[in-house]
Amino acid sequence: MLNCLIIAKDKKHFATIVKHSPFEHGVEFVTRPETSVQVGVLDHKAGDIISPHVHTPHGVPMTDAAEVLYVESGKVNARIYDQYGELVMETVLEHGDILIQLCGGHAFSFGEDCRLIEVKPGTYERSERKDL
Repeated sequence: MLNCLIIAKDKKHFATIVKHSPFEHGVEFVTRPETSVQVGVLDHKAGDIISPHVHTPHGVPMTDAAEVLYVESGKVNARIYDQYGELVMETVLEHGDILIQLCGGHAFSFGEDCRLIEVKPGTYERSERKDL
């Protein structure tokens, strides 16, 4: 089982952090079926096969701009905010951690060199960003 931390406030799920940890062979999805993004950890052994396939649309509406960050190296101080700009949680993400931001806002600061891989729908220009 993955080590996941749910970040919520007033029963609203803002984000999930998947902490880097050992994982047994298999597949585990950490997002719920109703979210607009699906994130899972897939651990396959030599000789495993995933047959050719496509993913068909499934009708989950994009109501928020979900974003996924993977910490490839280093550490980052992450602050998660609600939609009103109030701090919900502050935490340190380290190598191998994944942040799945479902709604609200965020801010990051770096005390050391860090490389993040970011996945989000669409292309956003800085001018389209809404500061909290």
